[in-house]
Amino acid sequence: MGLCSDADPDVQDWATFALAGLTVGSPGIRDALLDVARGAAAGPAAAQAADALASRGHRRVLPVPVHALARDDVADTWVRAAARMPDPMLAPVLERLASTGWADRVARDGDGAPMVQVPAAAIAAVGGSVPRGRSSD
Repeated sequence: MGLCSDADPDVQDWATFALAGLTVGSPGIRDALLDVARGAAAGPAAAQAADALASRGHRRVLPVPVHALARDDVADTWVRAAARMPDPMLAPVLERLASTGWADRVARDGDGAPMVQVPAAAIAAVGGSVPRGRSSD
């Protein structure tokens, strides 16, 4: 767990990925993932940690994706994490992403055409509404 806070971002990413993939959990694992989610500047390790916590139902991570989702260059992992946290607090930032065509940009950039459906699913999970006229409908 100590490697999750390593100064080398690659080590931190791999350590976080390993912890996030564990099927067992403990307060120590949860706290390590929460520390990464809060402190890794919205990068890949933070998104992976937030997604792992969200999939386990740990709501203490909720403020982290709200901040990350406010960015136009948000990674798809953050949107997936939001879809796992059905909280109305996430609706405005997800609706904004959908209205800006975020999913279209992700698909065009080659980061995965399946992402076109993720914002709509995430918005539905939190009780928001998908803006009309977007391909993420």
